[in-house]
Amino acid sequence: MNQDVIHIRGLILDTIIGILPEEKNTPQPIEIDIDLFADLSLAGKSDQLMNTICYADVVSKVKCFIASETVELVETLATNITEFILSNYPVEKVRLSLFKPQAIADAKTVGVSIERTRRTN
Repeated sequence: MNQDVIHIRGLILDTIIGILPEEKNTPQPIEIDIDLFADLSLAGKSDQLMNTICYADVVSKVKCFIASETVELVETLATNITEFILSNYPVEKVRLSLFKPQAIADAKTVGVSIERTRRTN
C-alpha cells in the first residue's frame, strides 16, 4: 500500500487550554500542523474528490471537535485530535504538531508532536 501524505499547515484556532486559572476562562490561540497518511493513488488516477480525504472537511470537523474540548495539556489535546481523525477518516497514520504560542513569554511558541497509527485487529 502506498503511504502518501496530505499536509495541513498552520491551522490557527482559539480554545480553552492550560493549567493556570486565567487559561481556564479565556480562549487562547493554538497552531496545528497535521499530516494524514493514506493511499492517494486512486484519487491521483480518477481526479475525483470522493477518492481522497477532503482536507476542507478535516479542518471543519477538527475545528468543531476542538470547540468541544477543554483540556489542560497540549499533549492531551494533540492525542484527542489524532484519535478523532483516526476514528473518522480512512487514514493509516496521523502525525500532528500542536503549538501554544502564548504559553511562555520568552519563547515564540512551545508545543508537542505526536504520531499515531491505526490499530489493526
